Amino acid sequence: MVEVKLKTQNNSCQFHLNFNEIKLPDDVNILKDLEKEVENSIYHLKRSNEEIKQYDPDGKDKDLFLALNENKFSLNVKEERLLMIKEKIKIVESLNCFDHAQNTLNTDLLNNENKDIETDTVDKKNEETNKNVNVLEMKDLPNGTIDKKTQGGGETDPEKGTHGQESGIYL
Repeated sequence: MVEVKLKTQNNSCQFHLNFNEIKLPDDVNILKDLEKEVENSIYHLKRSNEEIKQYDPDGKDKDLFLALNENKFSLNVKEERLLMIKEKIKIVESLNCFDHAQNTLNTDLLNNENKDIETDTVDKKNEETNKNVNVLEMKDLPNGTIDKKTQGGGETDPEKGTHGQESGIYL
């Protein structure tokens, strides 16, 4: 935590900043970009530390010694942030996976309902077609009777029946 005090001639104010409270976005793509940036920073800090150690292995140069320690501190902060980002990515991806599964389930349910509606519509159309055929057949026959033995063409001899059967309706 960092405490910042600002003073002017007439005013003063004080801030408490906690850098551990990082607000990360919920967009996985942005989080992955942040992850790459932090990983890149960590790589360069480690490389810089190795170069400092090679140039001044005994740590006699005060400026290089301070730079090395600053880099170590920065490395710790960046590694903590990287862990936070990776954890947030896992959380967001698991939520997205759950949302995707829920959407898939909802889509499947809607598709099944639509198939049921289509099947019902086809069944109703078939019923209407059958009624229309029966009405037409009744108009063609005298007295509105249906001869089950001769309906749909075929054998007209009542002894033989329709298509080899004694009775039946064929369309």
